Amino acid sequence: MATTPAITYEDLLQQTHDQYMIFDTRSPKEFEESHIPGSINLPLLSNEERVIIGILYKQQGREPALKRGFEMIFHKFDTFFSAIQGHTKKQLIIQCWRGGLRSQLVVDMFLNKDNIIQMIKDVGADVPIDAFAKKLDALPPLQPKQLVGGYKKYREYVRTKLEQFDYSFQFVVLHGLSCTYKTHLLDQLAKKGYPVLDLEKMVQHRGSVLGGIGLSPRSQKMVENEMVEQLESWKHAGVPFVFIEGESRKVGQFIIPEKLFQRLLSGIPVLVTATDEERIHLAMNEYFETPEKREGLKKELPRLTKFLGKQKIDELIQHTDDKHYDELFRLLFKQYYDVLYNKTLKALDFKLTVHWKEIEKLEHFFDRLHKQ
Repeated sequence: MATTPAITYEDLLQQTHDQYMIFDTRSPKEFEESHIPGSINLPLLSNEERVIIGILYKQQGREPALKRGFEMIFHKFDTFFSAIQGHTKKQLIIQCWRGGLRSQLVVDMFLNKDNIIQMIKDVGADVPIDAFAKKLDALPPLQPKQLVGGYKKYREYVRTKLEQFDYSFQFVVLHGLSCTYKTHLLDQLAKKGYPVLDLEKMVQHRGSVLGGIGLSPRSQKMVENEMVEQLESWKHAGVPFVFIEGESRKVGQFIIPEKLFQRLLSGIPVLVTATDEERIHLAMNEYFETPEKREGLKKELPRLTKFLGKQKIDELIQHTDDKHYDELFRLLFKQYYDVLYNKTLKALDFKLTVHWKEIEKLEHFFDRLHKQ
């Protein structure tokens, strides 16, 4: 049987992103949890079909699983391959979990059609051979390659990069009390073209105990994948300084990789300030802009019982029910968040203090660092 053409991820990195397109043949559930940034999900099997095939493989073996798999693929063939049509000018890379059968089958459907037909015959799939062969012959004359080791190998690459952390840039770290518009500043700086690693945006969590309200936090693996893509681009561009927000080791459920966290702790500290009224205004926009967020906050407040006591939590919930949102956050800031944050802030030697509206002052400071 003919060999399936393949390429390693390291070799793929020698090309620019606009030269290739990665199609991930794993199920939608697998893809949603984490994937190679920029890849497109082209599931050979649906979530339900993958479960069926998995059970069949464990209980009866490879051939019965292949037989049922081919029968499933035949009925979705046209829809499956139509997704590729808009990317025919790029090198197509086909990937699955570990460079196994799913990605091999897709590549072979383009390049080793006789292999596919023979496999269908060997396993006795209930598929009209002539009709399947015609579908294969009608595929565009593309030259896809299988990604060696699949997504599993890519994750090894990501973990190695984070463990080695051979990046020379220094972080400029924005610190400040809760709701002092640090994330807003990072967003504005990124729009102006400054290098920014916005962990809370990547994780989809605001970083505090109540920070997940109204958001859909992303998996550890997916954030790490995107992080390495960004770090590598800065490395190749020779970026010397990067803006980041000060964080504890965990942002929601995401654990910041050890060496990145140590780099953050040794960064250049900048203090960002805002008035109490400005902070309350931001908090109200963040947590009360929709009924779902308001209910989410009310539901999460009891998590602070061990810090504030039940009586204080009942008072906060009452403020929520009465729509006294300004009083709610005034109390939260004074009795919880500010107490917590000030322990960290008092230990830092800030090189610059800026009000959150003074972005130009922050830009000038950053630009001066380049000239030192």
